[in-house]
Amino acid sequence: MVVDIDSFLSKFEEEAKTQNDMVTLDFQKDLEDKISNIQKDLENKDISSLREIYETIKRFDQDLPNKFVDIEKTSGLALENLGSRYSKNFLNINKNNAKTISKRIKENILMIDKHIKSKDFLEILSILRQSKADMLTFPKTLIIERNKLSNHLKKKEIEVYDLLEVYRTEESVALKKRLNNVIYELKGNFSVKNPSGIEKNVNEIKIILNNIPKVIMSHFTQEKIKINRIFKVIGP
Repeated sequence: MVVDIDSFLSKFEEEAKTQNDMVTLDFQKDLEDKISNIQKDLENKDISSLREIYETIKRFDQDLPNKFVDIEKTSGLALENLGSRYSKNFLNINKNNAKTISKRIKENILMIDKHIKSKDFLEILSILRQSKADMLTFPKTLIIERNKLSNHLKKKEIEVYDLLEVYRTEESVALKKRLNNVIYELKGNFSVKNPSGIEKNVNEIKIILNNIPKVIMSHFTQEKIKINRIFKVIGP
């Protein structure tokens, strides 16, 4: 910084205590010059520095005795300029963040569309979770942009869960039918004591169970119980 805020405020407090109600014109001019120098250097400050300076002069302005009218005007102007600069920088940072988040979410939505074609719902749900987490970090100050992107993401989420429900139903029905056919065949081979047929059926059942998509795994609880009972009867 061009000016050490803490030092000039400390100097102000010490001199104010020493002089009581007397303030020299030199002291007043010194403060005004230092505040002016701070304002001239605003362009070189990042957002965190601006905020720190803003809060410091704000406290200084609030604590300033009413008798220092001219100094109060100077610090008040500095406070206004700093506030304007801070607000502008803060808005720019929000817009940049919003642009980055929006781009990432839109790319994720395109990825979801791609995975829908291959019915990779596990990956789809992972991308959707990440997109919703990104949405939570979108600047709340940009209400219109935030609502527009949020609605776009919600629309895609509804589409995903509608498709997932159809997929779960169709895939579960197909796999259960396949499992029941193999189990029926297994029971026939067991009844006629056909070891090679039994081994073939058991391997088929294990392959089917190991390849059930995770998104529909919960639909096969009863089938797993039934198969475990059959395997206990068959033995190793």
